[in-house]
Amino acid sequence: MEYILITITIIVLISYFFYKKDKLNKFKELKQIQEFREKHTYDFNQIRLDNFNSSLEYLSENKHKIKNDSSEPPESFGYKCLWIAVKTNQQQRIADIIELQNRQSSSWSSGIDWAYKNYSFVYLSPTINKWSFIVGWGIPSSSEEKSLEKLKTILGKLSSEFEEAQYFGSYRVTGYAAWIKYKNGELKRMYSSSDGRIIEFGTPTNVEEKYNLINDEEAKKDENYYDRDDLDYADEEIVLEVAESWSINPIDIEERTDTKGLGIIGILK
Repeated sequence: MEYILITITIIVLISYFFYKKDKLNKFKELKQIQEFREKHTYDFNQIRLDNFNSSLEYLSENKHKIKNDSSEPPESFGYKCLWIAVKTNQQQRIADIIELQNRQSSSWSSGIDWAYKNYSFVYLSPTINKWSFIVGWGIPSSSEEKSLEKLKTILGKLSSEFEEAQYFGSYRVTGYAAWIKYKNGELKRMYSSSDGRIIEFGTPTNVEEKYNLINDEEAKKDENYYDRDDLDYADEEIVLEVAESWSINPIDIEERTDTKGLGIIGILK
């Protein structure tokens, strides 16, 4: 009997040890995820090489690496990325409107590479089927208020001159997914989701209607709203699907031949 009690005690102690260890590991994992998300949220909204002078210095030191081969095919983009689609072929006029600084002619491959790797830079692409793209982390995002206001200003200016401007963004680490449409200087549609914060304006377009996207207004009225299993969480695939419906899906542009010339790498101050 004593042996059985000792055995049971040992089993209980071992089980408790592994339970605590498992809880601790989960806590550490959650802490690491939280720290990682916080770090990348900071990068996402603020870094862009932060100091404008350091961006100029970086450009000065590395511009010799930028390729200028106008025969290069388009380079796809779209995942973990921000971009604006503008319905025009007036590349230089776009650059003027967004006040693009220190412009450098660039092929697609260098342009997209810089757009992804450098937080202050954007790539203004050659036109594809009447659409031009501004790509990169130098674009303000919709994930926080000050950045969103800057983004709205840019979209308003572009759409006032070129009729339509669209913004798309996704970054799966923070759960960020967004799409915004401006026409003739006015906001027509916006859906932005980041770390559970939803911003929505306007009527969902046809491509969105097949999804039951998270709606903050509905959530406020129903305390069990997030327990539902019929909800669709915005993600990078939906972002690309909306882009394809509104303009062009940039993941699928590598085989396109209806584009030529060079784009422009520059800095958004």
